[in-house]
Amino acid sequence: MSNHSSPTPPEQERLAAVARWRAQGPSAIPQLIGELVDPSWVVRRAVVSALAQLGEPAIDPLLSTLREKRDHEGRIAASVDALVLSVGEVEGAILQLQEAEPSVLADVAQILGRRRKSASVPMLAQLAEHPDDTVSVAALEGLGRIGGRAAVDSLVRASESGNFFRTFPAIDVLGRSEDPRAIAPLVRLLRQPQYTMEAARALSRTGARAAVVPLAELATSGGRSTARVAAVALDELLTRHEERFGERERAEEVLRTALDSDPAVLRIGELLHEAEPSEQSAICRVLGALRRPVTGELLLPLLGSRAPGVAAAAANALRQVGGGAEGPLISALRRGGVELRLAVLPLLKSRSAAREVALALADASAEVRAAACETLGRLLDPATLPSLFERLRDASAAVNQAALASIQAFSLSDVEPLATQAARSDQLPVRRAALRILSSFGSPASLPIFLRALSDPDSRVRDSGIQGLALLEAPEAVESLLQVTRAPIPPTRASAMRALGMSLGGTSIEAALLGGLKDSDPWVRYYACQSLGRLRVTAALGAIEERLVDPAPHVRLAAVEALSHFTVPRALEALRRAARDPDEDLQRGALVGLGIAADPSTLPLLIEAAHGPVAATRLVALSSMAAFPSPTVVVELALAMRDPDETVRSTATSLLAGREELQATTELVAALSDPETRPLAIRALMVPAPGRIPGILEAVPDADPELAAELVSALNHLPGPEAWPAVLAMLRSPNPAARRAAAPVVAGTGSRDGLALVRDLSEQDPDPEVRRVCTLLLAQ
Repeated sequence: MSNHSSPTPPEQERLAAVARWRAQGPSAIPQLIGELVDPSWVVRRAVVSALAQLGEPAIDPLLSTLREKRDHEGRIAASVDALVLSVGEVEGAILQLQEAEPSVLADVAQILGRRRKSASVPMLAQLAEHPDDTVSVAALEGLGRIGGRAAVDSLVRASESGNFFRTFPAIDVLGRSEDPRAIAPLVRLLRQPQYTMEAARALSRTGARAAVVPLAELATSGGRSTARVAAVALDELLTRHEERFGERERAEEVLRTALDSDPAVLRIGELLHEAEPSEQSAICRVLGALRRPVTGELLLPLLGSRAPGVAAAAANALRQVGGGAEGPLISALRRGGVELRLAVLPLLKSRSAAREVALALADASAEVRAAACETLGRLLDPATLPSLFERLRDASAAVNQAALASIQAFSLSDVEPLATQAARSDQLPVRRAALRILSSFGSPASLPIFLRALSDPDSRVRDSGIQGLALLEAPEAVESLLQVTRAPIPPTRASAMRALGMSLGGTSIEAALLGGLKDSDPWVRYYACQSLGRLRVTAALGAIEERLVDPAPHVRLAAVEALSHFTVPRALEALRRAARDPDEDLQRGALVGLGIAADPSTLPLLIEAAHGPVAATRLVALSSMAAFPSPTVVVELALAMRDPDETVRSTATSLLAGREELQATTELVAALSDPETRPLAIRALMVPAPGRIPGILEAVPDADPELAAELVSALNHLPGPEAWPAVLAMLRSPNPAARRAAAPVVAGTGSRDGLALVRDLSEQDPDPEVRRVCTLLLAQ
């Protein structure tokens, strides 16, 4: 039966029986265990779930079943699953099986590994040295699932055992341990052909600079396949180094020293021809890190690659190579195909290349023309402006937009004469674009041009003229806008209402907008609402409230938006009513408004909405309450990190990361202990905030090795001068787990003071593991 099919009638009957037994509680455990051999996967899954939820009372019966009833594979697998998922304290109870037969111990190792509790590491480390290979491998795999540094000695012994079945899984776990003791055994295994590939990948995961040289040697001296693996591993290592230490330059310096010759670089480059696309991208990044001009010719052909990510990787590598690649880039722009020209244009940085780029404005490809426009907007050579203005009449809308955006990047003195001339063009797209350009500068000299646009036969040109007038402070501009509010054409009136919202206000403007609230056209009412709110016209509050029952939905939303600009009780009460409206769009709009107003009295309403049944509403409520400086908000955001909706979880975490309170960091640190929230919390702790460093340091004294590693990683990724003293504080902490975690980071920076402190710890630290780790770090 498929795992996705509906239960059959007999299965439904058995599922109902399982539900009844589950409701009976511990007294029904024997019946549930008897059903672990049910032939239906659906029923077995329900039985496993029931036993797991019963917790402590079910643990001993399940362990007994696992030890004594091994005649049925289904029963064994289901017992393991139930113990893995159990809400009870399995780790302590499972000690009774330490002397069990190997097959049972292998299951024990699997259970502990899948539960991923750091407290299980000592027992798994013991099982990893069991004489039976099956038990040892299961324990090594369990250590791999849990991760961490606590079992490195056992893993090193396994990697040096000469036993393939133990060495192979040990390699993977060592690579993920982030422990300096892992480097030496992995380098030794790198030289053994049967382990070379896996050892290279493991070394890459360490992120350690000490692994750069052996991988670089393998990339330039090994066979073609091993060289490709080594090159990809170097790319991964640089990325991991940056993740761990917050910078990659020092690792790249080691790489450049190791491959300090053109022949070595060309040897790496030769691998591009036979590599898969993902490998090509990685090799490009390595070549970029080497920063040698000879790489330019190697990378240029890849700029036209259609394989995902390859062209971008080659382009980024060429940027790292720098000025030495400009000549080949211009040559490629002249002779390359469409894909190559599209890849080259974003790489050109020198104004001296502007004239060559301007020639590409006449390219047959609209994509190339648009890219050339964007490049000229970066190079800002005034001599290319006439060519950019010509592109305003291009047959492609994308090119028009790109030309317009680039022209707006120049100075007014360069642009104004050409834009004034273009505003008189007989071509509609050119006139419209010219008005938008002049509007963006807001030059008083443009007033006659905007006034003339009001009588243009095209409504879009008239609209551009209206928006241009709104950006001028001249009395003539305001008077003209007021006249337009009485135009016979509704879209023109609506455009004028929107433009008045950008003005400085005044009696005549407020009167015109109030009149717009009663206009027959809903869009006129919409923009009148928006503008009155933006100008905070208190006298209009009653009229705006009346629009909350407007027949047009978008006008009702505009009224809510307008009310959010007022902090008077009347406006807040209207927003409260709207927040409970059956119309979900209006309700969410009101919640946004309450967030803008940020009145403390409305916080309970936002919290209520944050616990509502609709994810979109919860999302809006959380975003709105984030404006409130209240400890309650921090608690609510922390709770929302466990919301069933992924977008809500992510948003709540981002909002919590931006909070200034120490409590916010405390909540994020607490979230590290939950596998569901841990990935989000890790990233959030790397976001700088006023309470971040004190909150992290507050958790250091009681941190276990895994938490300490996360805390020091977060500190290392925080910008600013305050983070470094905090890392040093961890290295001086009474907690040996904190010192072990901080030592690689401090040593990795190369700081003289930091290295001196690591040297002192290598000789005097009371913890032997700290002394050993520091000694290894100093030897790298």
